Amino acid sequence: MCVIFFTKVNGKNILFKNRDRQYKASVQIVHEIRNGTEIVYIHDTETGWIEGINEHGIGIISSTFGKTKTVKNDKKSKINYMYHDNSYVDKLLYWNNDDDPDDDSDPDDDDSNVNDETVKVSDLIKGQQILNGLTGANISSVIQKILKPIKKKSYLEGHTIVCSNKKCFHIEHKKQRKNMKNSVPYIINEIENKEVFTNHGTYFSEEGCTSGVKGLSSMLRKIIARNELETCKVENEEQLFQLMNKNYRNVNPLFHVYRDGTETLLQKIIRLSGIISPHPITKTLSQMLLNLNEKELIYKYDAEHSIFFGIKNMLPTFYIPRVKIRVNQTFKTDKIVDVTLEPKVIQYLYNKYSYTYKDSILLNKLFLSVVFLTLLLILFLIRNNYSRFLKKKLK
Repeated sequence: MCVIFFTKVNGKNILFKNRDRQYKASVQIVHEIRNGTEIVYIHDTETGWIEGINEHGIGIISSTFGKTKTVKNDKKSKINYMYHDNSYVDKLLYWNNDDDPDDDSDPDDDDSNVNDETVKVSDLIKGQQILNGLTGANISSVIQKILKPIKKKSYLEGHTIVCSNKKCFHIEHKKQRKNMKNSVPYIINEIENKEVFTNHGTYFSEEGCTSGVKGLSSMLRKIIARNELETCKVENEEQLFQLMNKNYRNVNPLFHVYRDGTETLLQKIIRLSGIISPHPITKTLSQMLLNLNEKELIYKYDAEHSIFFGIKNMLPTFYIPRVKIRVNQTFKTDKIVDVTLEPKVIQYLYNKYSYTYKDSILLNKLFLSVVFLTLLLILFLIRNNYSRFLKKKLK
């Protein structure tokens, strides 16, 4: 449940991401030479998720369409996969003459990290496909590599932005499911202006979070982020981090672009009671900016919601790096502001997704009242039984 976007700052191509998860992620930055290419990437050590930039100034970020089942990745898995003939991509991207789109053999592709253990294939194999993509020397080869299945399987899904200092492309990929034959699994479009993507389909309208609270969250976060980019003049990179970290007074915290895991009263009672397992709360773990012109990765992690293990430098001795890295901590801002959207727009979306913030508040109060009355009843029963006990003892 993330927010990703492409924009320009002072003429420079920028990719940005607020990464949201329901767990406390363990993350490190890896800086290495892979297949002859210097790359820097964010690595989630629990799920294998990867995003980053290479020495050619090509960056990759992605957002998912939603939760994926945990399955066993082995030779017996029967997963149908259909993808475009590369000639489609050939016409769109104008491949170099020395690139052969029909050549399936690629010695640079290394899928040795994908094992046969039970894994979250959505993150692990997608991460591996992106890692392979980062070794590409130009944007066309990068897209070829990330779309190429690993061991005849691909779990690339959702929105993926691939960008260089000159061109930027958006890939929207359907989630894997049975009976995908005769269907177009992905669409590629060139991006020239600001574009924001969250967790619902743009071209595949049935994909991702499309209904209920999750649908509202995806749509509202996209609209808020897009509105901030359109209405605010951004003069430097730090202002982008600030724009994507605002505390709105007139919007439910569930729908903020930067989510700090704020619990409702009902959620707090459920968690503290321990009677039933509470539903995980989605929190923003980090903010990442890729400057494709300067070949720089800027990473800000929320120490409350993630564990950062530092930078793993695997570069050769005396090697002079071409990609720069900056790392800082961040947290949800305390400064409360009004969202710049018209109230009628927010109310329209609430109505469209059948959501009423006031009803949820009333439900919390009702639940609290029931809990309070239950406690009173328990105290009354304890007092009554204790009185009977004392009477029997006195007799």
